[in-house]
Amino acid sequence: MGLWQRLMDLVVLEKDKKPDMRQFRARLLEAMADGILTDQEVDDLEAIKEKYRLTDEDIARFGFAAYQVAFRAAFEKGSYSKRKEKELLRIENYLELSDDKRVRRYKQQIRRMQELHEIRSGNLPEIEVPGYSFKKGEVAHWAAQVALIEGIEEPTAAADAPPASAPAKAQASGIRYKKEPLPNGKTASQGKLIATNQRLIYWAEGKTFLLGRELIRRVEFYQDGLHIVADAGKTKWCKLQTKGDIELTAEIITRGLNLLTPRDGA
Repeated sequence: MGLWQRLMDLVVLEKDKKPDMRQFRARLLEAMADGILTDQEVDDLEAIKEKYRLTDEDIARFGFAAYQVAFRAAFEKGSYSKRKEKELLRIENYLELSDDKRVRRYKQQIRRMQELHEIRSGNLPEIEVPGYSFKKGEVAHWAAQVALIEGIEEPTAAADAPPASAPAKAQASGIRYKKEPLPNGKTASQGKLIATNQRLIYWAEGKTFLLGRELIRRVEFYQDGLHIVADAGKTKWCKLQTKGDIELTAEIITRGLNLLTPRDGA
């Protein structure tokens, strides 16, 4: 039974009587349940509007709820595709929500998923850092103002190890997140931390360090900063000076430096 027939079954077929709008809303949401609005579904809905003299205002009462259903259907697992985005834009336009401020945060979520998708596909952002001269073939992927923190006790080997119950793959490699803020310490200096395809650079007046990727064992990402674990006593703690998207930061730095493969001794 098509959408049109199901909608017809909801109404009392009297000339001047409108359908039960609560049930109409349920069927409209049903049409959005797969995140796709087909031409046939559009035709059916338009026919209902015409037959029962429904106004755009009648339908607008349910528009945002319908959009939310479609969004969840398309992106509930967090995976992005251009096809899904195109389908959701079609729904947004049909429901006349292009200027609805409530839709903006959903669009922001889509943009973020798109960014993550591009990064994980190997398409890292390339940025300029005015005033800094990079080596030939070196590309900057990320930069932020940070405070270099000292006086933080390094975790012991046992404390730093992944839990015994963690899957072997997760123990061996991957992006490391900590759910807490950086431990307390003393600010030694403030400057810019730059991540390139070859190294991490801390650039500040009077205090600079360069860490090639061959020295970096891993980078751990906290809510507000990074713990760069490196060889030869070069481990660093860096606190971000402005709030940012730590997941995007982690993906860019880890993939840009090719740190998903574990280093010897890591």
